Amino acid sequence: MTKILAWDCSPKVPSLIPFFLPFAGCPFRCLYCAQDLVTGQEHHDPLSLRFQRLHKELLQRRRPDRDPPQLAFYGGTFTALPLDAMNYCLEQAQHLLEQGLISALRCSTRPDALPDDRLLRLREAGMTTIELGIQSFDEGALRATERGYGSIKACEACTKVKDYGFELGVQLLPGMPGLSPGRFPRMFRMLSRWGQVFYVFIRARYLPKPSSPLSGAKVSTAPGIFRQRWQRLP
Repeated sequence: MTKILAWDCSPKVPSLIPFFLPFAGCPFRCLYCAQDLVTGQEHHDPLSLRFQRLHKELLQRRRPDRDPPQLAFYGGTFTALPLDAMNYCLEQAQHLLEQGLISALRCSTRPDALPDDRLLRLREAGMTTIELGIQSFDEGALRATERGYGSIKACEACTKVKDYGFELGVQLLPGMPGLSPGRFPRMFRMLSRWGQVFYVFIRARYLPKPSSPLSGAKVSTAPGIFRQRWQRLP
C-alpha cells in the first residue's frame, strides 16, 4: 500500500523563494491560467533588475541558524524560454549558489517541453528539481482544457525527468472540467510507478477568458498558490 505523507509541517520542508516568470515560454495561455493575477506581476521589469532585487532580499533574509532557501522558477514554461533568457537565469542562480544565498534550484515546466539539450543544461547548472505542470493524467480533462498533450506524453515526461536524475514534482489541478471526483484518486496510484515523487495541489485563482469553454464554469478563488505533499512507496 502506498503511503502518502503530509509534507506541509515536516522539518524537511525546504524553504522556497519563488522567481515568477508569468506566461514566459508558454506556447499559449491555458484556459484556466491567470498567472498575472496569481503573482501580481502583469508587467515585467528587466531580468537584471529583478535579480538585483532578489540578491538584496536574500542578503536581508540570511541567518546563521537557518538554511538558505531554494530558488524556484515558477509561472511559465522554464525549459521553453528563449535560450538567452534561460541561460541568464541559470547563470544568475549559479552566482547565488556560489555565494551561499540559495541552497538549490528548481523550476516548473510543461511535460511536452523537455528537449534533451535543455535538460542537460539544467543539470549542468545545478538544477535539482523539476516540477511538471501536468495538472491531470486524465484524457478527458486534458482535452476539455486544451492542454495540447495526452496522458501518454505526461507519463513519458515523468520518466524522462527521473531518468535525467532530477527530483520529480507533479503539479495537479483538482476540479478540472472533464474530471470526475472518482477518477482523481487514480492519479495518485499512477505516481507510485516513479518511486519517490512529490505532488503539488494547485489552488491558484484562475479566471477563464469570456470566450473560452470554461467561461460558464465555477472557478476557484482560493488565495493560496499551492500545497505540497510527499508521495512515497512503502
